Amino acid sequence: QWADAWEWEIERETVRHLLAGHFWRYGDDDVEVLAAEQVFEIPLRNPVTGEQSETCVLVGKIDAIVRIPDRRLAVLEYKTANDDIAPNSDYWLRLRCDPQISQYVLAARVLGFDVATVLYDVTRKPTIKPLQVPILDEDGQKVVLDAQGQRVLTAAGKPRQTSDSKQGYVLQTRPETPTEYGERLLADIGDRPDFYFQRREIPRLEDELAEFELELWQQAEQLEDTRRH
Repeated sequence: QWADAWEWEIERETVRHLLAGHFWRYGDDDVEVLAAEQVFEIPLRNPVTGEQSETCVLVGKIDAIVRIPDRRLAVLEYKTANDDIAPNSDYWLRLRCDPQISQYVLAARVLGFDVATVLYDVTRKPTIKPLQVPILDEDGQKVVLDAQGQRVLTAAGKPRQTSDSKQGYVLQTRPETPTEYGERLLADIGDRPDFYFQRREIPRLEDELAEFELELWQQAEQLEDTRRH
């Protein structure tokens, strides 16, 4: 088991609030879903001769096929990322070389959807982490203890509110609860939604699709040759 009960609760709060933020950001986006989790199993064909492979087929599952506001059809691909997803980041350059999405475009067309482009819907994972929260007394004051474990007071006789490593004064803290972390994450999503959510259209050109089909057929031939030998 990779996580204890507290870590699972943090994970739950993270997923819950990222979903809430996504629904809030795209709730009125005018993107019509035509098919979700679309499974396909289609023949693998030689793009030059039209010959159908006797040993291989193409199978997969498309996140969604949608109609975007300008009425074109698109393959919608959901992704999560640790990297910067700002519009000018390198993340989007890498997606232009994504071979999997080319297969989805071709499969969608075989299934009867006249797909014209690809719409990537990317959610960035939070960079904020659970914090250590100061422990407060009954009066709402922070608790600072000295090396002997005694409460440290100021010259005015009031509870000290800051630590001091040189004097051995330690601010008492506790781990942030999952609920507190979730509330802070949701507030951060509301403050900077572009950090967490980006949607961008990355088209697949027809010559790119043709090149992918040829590469796919060549890979299948190499696999079959390896099996024979």
